Amino acid sequence: MLFMTTMWNMKKLILVVFLTLSCPRSNIKKIFEPDYLKEALQSFQYDPIYAYNILQNNIIDPAYIDEKFKILVKIYFDQREYERAAQLLDSINWSIEIDQDQAMLILLKTKRWQKITELTTDTLLKGIAYYQLGAYEEAVKYLTKPVKPGDYRGLYLAKTYCRLNDFEHALDVFLGIDSLSPYLFQEYQNLLFDILSNIKNIDIIKKESVQLKEQVLRDYIYLKIYEKENHIHR
Repeated sequence: MLFMTTMWNMKKLILVVFLTLSCPRSNIKKIFEPDYLKEALQSFQYDPIYAYNILQNNIIDPAYIDEKFKILVKIYFDQREYERAAQLLDSINWSIEIDQDQAMLILLKTKRWQKITELTTDTLLKGIAYYQLGAYEEAVKYLTKPVKPGDYRGLYLAKTYCRLNDFEHALDVFLGIDSLSPYLFQEYQNLLFDILSNIKNIDIIKKESVQLKEQVLRDYIYLKIYEKENHIHR
């Protein structure tokens, strides 16, 4: 901590000397806040602590507060401090202009689903946000719109129908997914198992259960088939 404080003081001294030497002697009175903002913006990527201290210790004029917040968000985002970025933006009701992709990533990482529904124009993100909020009927409105990536949208739409206990619709959507990204494979398997565990059509269960790759899942489904065929109720 002592080392970091010393480094900060040295850098501040260097900044003062630089600004002093670069200005006419007769006009030297103080370092103005726009100069601090410029220095913080130039340095935040390679020395975020230095830039952070510049902003926190020197920017107090309301005229420059928005610019201060914008740079702080950049610092937090670069350092993957998404919760701190979100808390700062929450405190000002997301009133400053920031990169839309960065804003959405911050919201997704911090699971601020309601704010996503308010800010995004992306139908897939809006549908996912409504799903996460438990507003399944609203989620269906957005997830049924054909947007890419289709496999991701299809999985969420099928999951939404499952939440609505509409497993037939869920299966229709599920079977309509024509290609699958590798990172979605396990979620795909889990969803198929959930659907097959709840639909009533034995022929469909038999046909689609071969897609289950884990033997323990197939065995469970085969047991369900046996119980249905023999009218066994547990």
